[in-house]
Parts: sequence; C-alpha cells; structure tokens
Amino acid sequence: MLKVKECNLCGTGDWSMLYKFKGYNVAQCKKCGFLFRDVRLTKEETEELYSSKYFLIEQKDYFSQSLSMDEKDSRVLDFSNKIKKIEELRGAEKGKILDVGCAMGMFLEIARKRGWEVFGVEISEYAGGYARKQFGLNVCCKELPEANFPDNYFDIITMWDTIDHSEHPSELLFEVNRILKDNGLLVLATTVEDSLLYRIVLLV
Repeated sequence: MLKVKECNLCGTGDWSMLYKFKGYNVAQCKKCGFLFRDVRLTKEETEELYSSKYFLIEQKDYFSQSLSMDEKDSRVLDFSNKIKKIEELRGAEKGKILDVGCAMGMFLEIARKRGWEVFGVEISEYAGGYARKQFGLNVCCKELPEANFPDNYFDIITMWDTIDHSEHPSELLFEVNRILKDNGLLVLATTVEDSLLYRIVLLV
C-alpha cells in the first residue's frame, strides 16, 4: 500500500481522520470535504483484491445472479430499470454505451438486448473474462485511461458502485469527460455518506 499525501480531488494535504476500518483510516479533506482512505492500493494489490475469490467467495451472494440472468432476480430487475431510465432521458435514439467496472457483464448484456452497442472496462481479469466468454461482450481488462478510447466516443457512460473503488477518482472522471460526447450522459451510483452502513461503521 502507498501512503496518500494529498486529496485526490483538490490536491490539498490538509485533512482529518474520521475513523478506522479494516486496517486503514478514512479521512476527510478539510478544504473540499472529499472522503478517502489514507492509503492507496498498488496495481498488484488491486489485481489480487479483485481476483476470482472476490467474485466467487467474498461477494458470492451479490454476483451469483450474474450466472443465471433470471429476469425475476433483483439485480437483473435493477439493471433493467436503470437502462430503461437512461432511455427515458436519452429518448428513442440509442448508441454506444460504456460500463466502467462492468464486473461479469450483466448490465451490458441487458443493454445489448435492448439495442445498444456496448463496451465494458473491468480491472478484474476473472470478471472481464467471464463477461467475454459467457456473453461475448467487448470488455477491456484495464484501467479506463489505459483503454485508449477515442475522444467524444460514447453516448452514455455508466459506473455502478465503481467510483468509490477507484484509487484515482479524479483521473477517472477526467478520462470520462474526454471520451464522452458533448451531449452524452454520465450515470453513476455510489455509496451515500449518511447511509446506514456508513453510520454502522462509525460506531464500530
């Protein structure tokens, strides 16, 4: 792990520690309010974290539905509702959609069936390989900046619970801005600071 020396959002080195969680501190920048870990995983540590063990054992219940694509399963329903909402915002026209942190490809497969041209980026070789083999999806197993997509290429970019896993969120968003069309949409979901889980962690 690498010690963080400055806020990834605004660059200041002035922050306060909020709490400890699983061997590291969670800090808050005094200038912009950004919350972050005080350590950063190396590329090798990140690859180890998101190995097959993460998907098959540690997060088995969350990702197991990717194996069936049952239309009645909660995650399939959730992703189906998300793409429908995007289509409401977008209108009838469909185009290129990129899912950053696409995991095993469930959202992309649902979007493809609805007529989108889909692309995925996933740092886990296991999950990205599953998406390619199981669904035949176009998934690149790299960090987004390393994928080298053209400027103004995508109509929609999605990040479902991804940005909070990023070791370099500012760089990620700069890259999103480069490859997203001027009239494109960035749609993301992330952990809410005042969620129940957040409050429970503060009490531990």
